Amino acid sequence: MKSFKNIFHREKTKKDIFNDKVINAKRRPLVETLKAGRLAEEAVSMCRDMVDRIGGRRSGSKECLQAADEIAEELSKYCDFTHQQNFPIKAEAYTFWLKILPYVYIVSLGLLLIGLPLASLLFYSSFGYYVYREFIQYKPMAEKFFKTENGCNVHGVIEPKEEVFHTLLFTSHHDSALLPKYNKADNVNYFKKVTLPLILFGSSSLLIVVQLITEILTGRFLGAGLPSATSIVFIIILLILSYFVFSLQKLFSDKVSPGAGDNLISTTTIIQISRFFKWNVDCNDPLKHTRLIFVSFDGEEVGLRGSRTWFDKHKALLKDATQINLDCLYSSNQLSFIDTDINGTQPLSGDLAQKGVRLAVSMGYKAKMHHMPFLSGGTDAAEGYRAGIKAISLMAIDFKNINTSHLHSGQDIVDNIETKAIEQVISIAIKMAVAIDTDKFEDEYITNKPHKEPVNKEDTDEMKEKDDEDDKNQPKINFKKITRR
Repeated sequence: MKSFKNIFHREKTKKDIFNDKVINAKRRPLVETLKAGRLAEEAVSMCRDMVDRIGGRRSGSKECLQAADEIAEELSKYCDFTHQQNFPIKAEAYTFWLKILPYVYIVSLGLLLIGLPLASLLFYSSFGYYVYREFIQYKPMAEKFFKTENGCNVHGVIEPKEEVFHTLLFTSHHDSALLPKYNKADNVNYFKKVTLPLILFGSSSLLIVVQLITEILTGRFLGAGLPSATSIVFIIILLILSYFVFSLQKLFSDKVSPGAGDNLISTTTIIQISRFFKWNVDCNDPLKHTRLIFVSFDGEEVGLRGSRTWFDKHKALLKDATQINLDCLYSSNQLSFIDTDINGTQPLSGDLAQKGVRLAVSMGYKAKMHHMPFLSGGTDAAEGYRAGIKAISLMAIDFKNINTSHLHSGQDIVDNIETKAIEQVISIAIKMAVAIDTDKFEDEYITNKPHKEPVNKEDTDEMKEKDDEDDKNQPKINFKKITRR
């Protein structure tokens, strides 16, 4: 019987083997895209449900803690183990500089009025350094006097089949931002409450520098005496206008953004990514050497306080680690791999960002590298990079119109998120995980270039039948509805 079978058995040639690889390479992205479409709809549905039930989630609030509990419950369904990290958070410290800015303005001008420009400059510069550390670089200082609230980070882990050689973190954040009290669309009110106070504050700093240079040039530096009559007139005018500067103390209201796109959708997306890899485990096809960690941080909107705490406490998990942070997933034609962070002052892993762009483009998506614009904030990837790991952020937002987007507004709702963007992000995440696990992140692997020779039709049909048979024997994921894409 064995010899009878051999009559009809054809040994595979090198060409046949290569063609099998081409078939797999062609089929694999299609299968992953289909799964990603279904998972994307689940991510959007979960995000909508949480936003409708919980609402906005100010860092340190009970709503934010409730969201953390639900995220942990979802991750526990797909991860080998999950953990909630409770930590003290001093959210008020992030915007405290706005509370004291009017007083710095008055005191600096007062010192200038009595002929002490050097003291005024030192006082002014000390405040500027504090603002730069707290609000621009996200390196807080002198926070022990602020109110302490409870924050909560959540993470889940899926272990590989064999020894751990790599660690891949998919991260996001579940807190949402305070809403600004003044709307840019209201040009007159915004100018009076925000633009004019900032102009006045900048004018006071310029006047201090001019007065100091004048005294140095006239030989009166460190000497006693009042400023010139012209300077006194300008100082008094600026002091009278200090009434307008106090409006900056109320720049933010007590209301909170719904935070669907920034950034709950990213959290529900990484939950669905964990679901995909759990499905792979159930299909006896886990990653071989890559530990997957799925993290949702608290405190991102108040200076990355949650991710800073998490990376400080979990250094033991970061063996040859790579972080792919998801943030602001809105538009499918605005995929961007961020290579600088925190207002453009913090570098990220440029090489990893370039690889991500090439991979995304090879999958047929529009993607680019982008710097984080100045005064556009930061993402949790910055804290990963500061912890010594390769880190990037994958975003899907129009940076050219970021100030007029739904970001940090009452319109940051699920209806303004493209499901197609989530599908693309999930597909990219899956491909990057496989590339890292197999150490095949080079162009030849991720582009899946077809061979010039035609694929044998019989081999194609045979492979299709085999894959279909394998699909029937694999565990199924039940979805509420099937994607139409």
